[in-house]
Amino acid sequence: MNSYLNNAWYMAGWAKDLQDTPVAREFLETPVVMFRDAGGSPAALYDMCPHRFAPLSRGTLVEGQIQCGYHGLRFAGDGRCTHNPWTGRLPPSAQVQSFPMVEQDGILWIWMGDRDRADPDRIIRYPELADGDYRFVFGSSQVNAHYELVTDNLLDLLHSPYLHPGFGADWRPEYKYRVEGDTVYSDYRVPPYRGSEFTDILWPQTRGKMVDDFESMRWNPPCTLELRIFIGVEGMKVTEGEGFINIAPHIVTPANKTSTHYFWGSGIKASESTVTDEAHLEIVSQAFDAEDAPMLEAVQRRLGGNTDIMARKPRPVALPGDTSAVHARNILKKLIKQEKQTT
Repeated sequence: MNSYLNNAWYMAGWAKDLQDTPVAREFLETPVVMFRDAGGSPAALYDMCPHRFAPLSRGTLVEGQIQCGYHGLRFAGDGRCTHNPWTGRLPPSAQVQSFPMVEQDGILWIWMGDRDRADPDRIIRYPELADGDYRFVFGSSQVNAHYELVTDNLLDLLHSPYLHPGFGADWRPEYKYRVEGDTVYSDYRVPPYRGSEFTDILWPQTRGKMVDDFESMRWNPPCTLELRIFIGVEGMKVTEGEGFINIAPHIVTPANKTSTHYFWGSGIKASESTVTDEAHLEIVSQAFDAEDAPMLEAVQRRLGGNTDIMARKPRPVALPGDTSAVHARNILKKLIKQEKQTT
């Protein structure tokens, strides 16, 4: 599938990373510049000045507006030209396309479709990101692969014993999937196993012991995911509030057909772990940046210009852990088809 769901909220970045300089990103094959206006609210414009088509992201911020670095035209967050340093006259055509943005739960969301349909109530919430009981580490990666390959990977954690040795070679779960409306879940119930490097670092209380483990990955269209891991010493009822919890947002945004923004986080309750943020960040970034990303990029190179692995001939061999990803792909394909039929 070589198209996108346009009328949807996509993650544009972590709110903490948008400060006092413009940030350039590509979303859905569209160049975008993001900045904060004079009131601190996020704004997003098409990253091109209407004068000589220079990238606005090469400019500077002046009183919450972006000033083109080529000839000095200045634009507000709604795309209006507000300042012409040469004649003072504002050309009627000096207007830049703007995109709705929302800052919520420490996340910047952007709407790339019909702005009249941009309902903030449709944004998937991540309330724990703003919960002081949790300590989170964050990252963002540019993965040179189609975005559905990234979501496939997240919905199929059965690759973990082979690609992520730090998560435990003995991690051999019982896998089930659930589909509730347009939401897909991958659930993993792991029989007791000796704790891994991951569990040892995050929860030293489990070191050297057999642990119980239940994990659930949730997918919402177009590509918003969250993993919840429940860990405890063998015998604990980990799904009933005993033991420890790890909450991990995994949010994917297409840059273009073969490049993807992958935003990830990992949170633990401060009262449950003494791990430093540095050690926490190291173990999860190893998995995401040094293990997942290179493998996905290698898969994309084998696919070449083909951006839909399911359309390749011969079709990929199916394994049980692929079921959730196939359901997610089918739901997204249905939504994109419906969108095209109504526009």
